[in-house]
Amino acid sequence: MKKLSIFLVSLLILFPSPAMACSCIGKSVLKHEFNYVNVVFTGRVLAERDIKQRILPEIEEEDEHLGDRFYYTFSKEFTFLVEELHKGKAVTDTIKVITGYGKGDCGYRFKTGEKYIVFSYYTQAYFERETEQKKFLETNICGYTKPYDRFSEKEIRKLHKLQKRYKKKNP
Repeated sequence: MKKLSIFLVSLLILFPSPAMACSCIGKSVLKHEFNYVNVVFTGRVLAERDIKQRILPEIEEEDEHLGDRFYYTFSKEFTFLVEELHKGKAVTDTIKVITGYGKGDCGYRFKTGEKYIVFSYYTQAYFERETEQKKFLETNICGYTKPYDRFSEKEIRKLHKLQKRYKKKNP
């Protein structure tokens, strides 16, 4: 048994697997987050699906040896039924938000049927099925997104105050 343990540990040391880790810097502050993000809304998760994103490497100069190399990352897309839009614009009563899986990639682990206040920002260069979508909403665990019932009454009042100011400046 001891030899097997030593062998397994040796394999882990000799052949490490790549690991992903999320590191958020500092504590998120409501006013700062509200001003930083593009869209803030209260909504309920209707659906989720796995998506594959194609990411092209950033290359400063053309390199004929690289050819069409690109990388894939896997994410989740959540569809929300919007109950209240605090900041930003929405064309329909549903909004789709992309995030990681939530296992070391900073992705938020939303639960279908649950209500959240989501702080999201626009990102570009999302690829799926070889088509490019230039603008999509993304969120992660480092921001102020959390379940609705985890917001205090004080935070909800402050959010509505920020919402009023935003709508006054952006009719």
